[in-house]
Amino acid sequence: VWLEFRRVLFRSSLRQEIIYVVENFEPRVELNSVDVNVNFDEDGYDILIDYSIVGLPEKTDSITIFLERTRI
Repeated sequence: VWLEFRRVLFRSSLRQEIIYVVENFEPRVELNSVDVNVNFDEDGYDILIDYSIVGLPEKTDSITIFLERTRI
């Protein structure tokens, strides 16, 4: 139970950190959504970032990233 709680807490702070970095350091895009989900089977996080490119009307794109542990 504690491990699951830590993962949920980390997921929330990871999402907030992604939003902060993109909004403050990448002025060419506007975030539409950031989804972070725990992937227990692969011991990591599935991250989906949906964004729009500023100045291009109706142009949206998304990127999917898998963030995994590098230490055991």
